[in-house]
Parts: sequence; structure tokens; C-alpha cells
Amino acid sequence: NYFASTAGIASNLVLFRAEHGVKVSRSVIIFFLTKIGDLIILWMALGVSSFLVWQTIEVFHGFVLVLASGIGLILLVFFLTLLFRQKFVSSLRKTVDTLRLSQVSFIQKGMNTLDALSETELGTVARLLGTAFILSAIYFLVSLLWIYTSFRTFNFQQDPQVIFFVSTLM
Repeated sequence: NYFASTAGIASNLVLFRAEHGVKVSRSVIIFFLTKIGDLIILWMALGVSSFLVWQTIEVFHGFVLVLASGIGLILLVFFLTLLFRQKFVSSLRKTVDTLRLSQVSFIQKGMNTLDALSETELGTVARLLGTAFILSAIYFLVSLLWIYTSFRTFNFQQDPQVIFFVSTLM
């Protein structure tokens, strides 16, 4: 799955460049904003679905809290990057360099993406993020509907909120 996803990402970036003449750095920003839209939807769905079944998932409390905190931290870094732009990214880069985390390739790539994001016009980011959020919400709702109807097709009797929670985790 990892290699298939990576190949899909790379092909999207190349297709944006070849078909539409979009710079690779802009393609990376668009892809990144799409994933942020997905994370916002998942974070919200995790919060709502967990609330609905919280009393029945005692064994998952720790996992759900760690997952929600991790997603929340990613979103916090993203929104701090938008609000404080180059100042925040510069401070974050200094911290990453001090901790010698910049030697890790995915952290270095993430910092490069945050650099590019901080240099992108705020109005453009807001418009792209709004579109990504709406499309992510539609995709998520259609996926939930698909899973629910699939369960009902096979006469799987479970409360809708349980299916919502499990689908969100998956």
C-alpha cells in the first residue's frame, strides 16, 4: 500500500506539471492542502463518533486520545504556519536543527513543504483549503454511506454510531 500510494502521489505531481504546467512546488502545496482537508474531516469525525460511543469503548480511550492529539498537533502546526508564516517556520526549523531532527528525510521534506506553504499567498491557501475541506467532507460522507449500506446489505445489525466510529478509525 505504501508503494502504491507513493506512486500515486508522484504521478499526480508529474501530471499536474505535464498536463497543466503547474510547478512541482505548487503541486506539492495542493497535495498537502488536500491531505490537511482530509485530516480536518477525520479529526472532527473522530471527535463526534468517539463522543457518541465513549461509554462503550473504554478499551480504546487511550488510543483515541493519542490519535486525536496527534492529528490535532499536526493541524496546530499547519495553522500556526498560516498565521505566523515565515517567523513560525524559521523558529520551528531552528528547533528541528537543534534537536538534529533535520537529518531525518521525511522531517526535512516536511520542513521544505512548510517553507513553501509559508511563502504562498494566504488567500490562495484559504481558497484551496476550503475546496479541499468540502471535497474531503463529501468523500468521507459517501464512504460512510457506502460502508453502512454494505453492512445493511449483509444484514449486519449494529448501531449506526458504532459503524460511524469504526469507519472513522479505519
